[in-house]
Amino acid sequence: MPQVDIGEARSTVIGIPAPLAQHGHEYQVTHRAGKHARQNDDTHLDASESRQLEMAKAAFLQRANCKYMATFTARQRLLDLHRDRVAAAVASALQHHGIQLPSTSPRTVTSNGTITHLIDREKQRAYSTFIRRSKMQLPEFVRLIRGETSEDPRPNKGLEIPSHVEGWSSSLVG
Repeated sequence: MPQVDIGEARSTVIGIPAPLAQHGHEYQVTHRAGKHARQNDDTHLDASESRQLEMAKAAFLQRANCKYMATFTARQRLLDLHRDRVAAAVASALQHHGIQLPSTSPRTVTSNGTITHLIDREKQRAYSTFIRRSKMQLPEFVRLIRGETSEDPRPNKGLEIPSHVEGWSSSLVG
């Protein structure tokens, strides 16, 4: 592999492959540190610089976490509002055709350590009756369930955070 010397380097990165897309080759990057070059590692910091660095890192992480939680809370509120609006629109459409939305039933059942996902037959029956009575086409019904309107036709505006995935649940706990 050809060696490329980049001269007076201010970094401690030594020997990392640097791909060059225009030639389709990889070159080995080497550094020749000058007498005034400073290495970027924590071993050359004195105790006070190290403490200041740790405090700056902690402050940065604190601010980033606050911003994340504020964004997450706002997004969760908007999602809850969207869900409530969709549920009200579906209930109104069903009641317009004389159909009561059934109460919710459990989505899963655990027996002998095995999770079984259930189909809500009552909701399925109510939706089927609604489609037959209203003569609504399936795409229109899907748009109703998604909460799409002519003013806001985005199909994915109600994306949810997958709370059933352990990685997401554990990362959301403050």
